[in-house]
Amino acid sequence: MRALTIAAVGLALSLSGCGAAVDRIPPSRLGITARDAYLEARTAARVWAEDARLRWLEGVGIDAAGLALPGQGEWRFHYTAPGRSGEVLVRVGPLETAQEERPATSPPGYVIGDNALDGDWVDSPDVAAAVVAAAGEAFPATLMLVPTRPAQWIVRAGDGDGRWRVDAGTGEVIDG
Repeated sequence: MRALTIAAVGLALSLSGCGAAVDRIPPSRLGITARDAYLEARTAARVWAEDARLRWLEGVGIDAAGLALPGQGEWRFHYTAPGRSGEVLVRVGPLETAQEERPATSPPGYVIGDNALDGDWVDSPDVAAAVVAAAGEAFPATLMLVPTRPAQWIVRAGDGDGRWRVDAGTGEVIDG
């Protein structure tokens, strides 16, 4: 029993230092891309329904490098599944993941029907780089990946003045 108590105290002490270590890491090193977040979200969605399909995704508060940073941004993945009513919304941030079931939604301004996204799309750093090259510094921004034909990233600048569409297959700016 004494050995178990000593082990528990040792574990508690070692874990208590983890928070302090995270506090010393620069926020830019903790940023996550849409693709990194997708891997986490897909796992959570498949627990909800093995045949879950990614309908659309959005990134809020994304920086000029295409990253969601701690306390500033997150990725939101909207999944549906045949035979399930509603959707599961999986929120992935640099330090946490959460999910909730809710009525199915479509991206603001888009009617996507039964369309879904496959895993073949350029990652958020490529999208951010394309927009910065086309328009200069236009971040923080909201990014949406919608299953149009072809799939597109919709990028809106934080101040609302800019809007760009980026081909999700090639990473090229379509207009803006």
